[in-house]
Amino acid sequence: MKKGILKKVLLIFVLVVLAALVAVGFSENRLSDFGQCGNSVWWEYDSAKGQLYIFGEGDMYDYDFLVRSASPFYDTKIKTVIIQHDVTSIGNRAFDSCENLRSVTVPDSVTRIGLSAFENCKKLEYVGMPESIKEIGHSAFNNCGKLKEITLPTYLTEIATSSFGSCEKLEKINIPEGVTAIGYSAFRGCKNLKEIKLPDSLKKIEAFAFEGCSSLTGIEIPEGVEVIESCAFNECTGLSELNMPDSIEKAESLIFYNTAYYNDSKNWSDGVLYIGNHLVNVKEDFSGTLAVKEGTLTVSGVFSCEKLTAVTVPDSVKYIDSGTFEDCTALKDITLSKNLVSIGESAFLNTAYYNDESNWEKGVLYIDNCLIAANEKISDKYEIKEGTRLIADDAFKESSVESLVLPEGSEIIGNSAFVWCYSLKNITLPESLKVIGKEAFVGCSELAEISVPAGVRKIGDNAFYDCSSLTDIYFGAGEEEWKNIDIGYTDEDFEKITIHFTETE
Repeated sequence: MKKGILKKVLLIFVLVVLAALVAVGFSENRLSDFGQCGNSVWWEYDSAKGQLYIFGEGDMYDYDFLVRSASPFYDTKIKTVIIQHDVTSIGNRAFDSCENLRSVTVPDSVTRIGLSAFENCKKLEYVGMPESIKEIGHSAFNNCGKLKEITLPTYLTEIATSSFGSCEKLEKINIPEGVTAIGYSAFRGCKNLKEIKLPDSLKKIEAFAFEGCSSLTGIEIPEGVEVIESCAFNECTGLSELNMPDSIEKAESLIFYNTAYYNDSKNWSDGVLYIGNHLVNVKEDFSGTLAVKEGTLTVSGVFSCEKLTAVTVPDSVKYIDSGTFEDCTALKDITLSKNLVSIGESAFLNTAYYNDESNWEKGVLYIDNCLIAANEKISDKYEIKEGTRLIADDAFKESSVESLVLPEGSEIIGNSAFVWCYSLKNITLPESLKVIGKEAFVGCSELAEISVPAGVRKIGDNAFYDCSSLTDIYFGAGEEEWKNIDIGYTDEDFEKITIHFTETE
């Protein structure tokens, strides 16, 4: 009996020791002295020095982006990486979480740094970045907390999503001429960033791009920038000097929220904050009527003004951002611009006007010449009323409607306007239509074909994504005219759709 118990105890002990050894092995992720990391690319590792040499010819492997530990270098004790000439790329996730990595030498044969290539390299201080690099993937240097300095190559055209997020030691950055977009959260959380030079080529600053850059005191936005997305400079608490050039057409919500400029009462007038030609917020205690200034281009912010009763939006305004008047529960009188290009999702949700059932016509809410929202229970066929020019973002979201007719005079279908209308089988678009917004028909799985009028000039990103039955698009003009449409990002399924062209004499 005692021998049996002893055997069990010994067995348990052995299993525990083995489990511990395996755990240690996995946590250290030991790297072999030699191996392959591309079709014609290899590595050699000097473990005594912590030096890794990458050599050969061509691209490194792109490691599975969804499996962080796919790279052989993941979470190893590498201190230095030296990439030799003739290697042309650094693969996706190649050095992710190499927490002891301090420096990287990149030759001028490299043209691409992959997605998350150096993400979470928390001790990385230096990267020699040659002029040959044309692409830096998203999150490439995200959370490299000790990276103090980076010189960006001049061939870049964009700064990708989260490229340098949470690089807390980074103090200055010079965005090279030629870059047209700074991506989502590109420098988010770079709390010691004091100096940013933006190029004249810049067109777009995406959401959260510089959020939390609390040491930044001034920013010069160049003439030519057209769009600044939500929260771009949010929580830049030291930012007191800024400008909004006339080229900016759209400024989304909370772009300068909780900056020194935002918090300075001298910049507000009667509870309203304008920056350049844009109304960016209204104090929550605002009461009565809001008459937006003539010449204003964008109305954005998160107002939540419970005492706001009326608003007049002049014809100069092109954009009303998502959620702007949401929860303004006393707002019942609304006059909109006749030239709106976009009304964001839930812009008037839970206002007095929205909540008044008498303002809904057969389950649909209109304000002036804009269709704001539709009841999810609408089914069968619905004809949008005459005179409607614009359909707001997410207006028919998850509606049960099966057939829709847009009247002549309709020009704009907003972003996600018909998203997840799973029962939608037919839609008639008018010759007057100019814009189909991004993700407009996502998930319309019963839609088998659609006719796109010749006057359409823009089709947004993923407009027909996940339309699993869609096989044919009938375009009202020839192939050359189709090529002239500004068509955003499309997935591989869109390429399988047959586009039928109308012959023109």
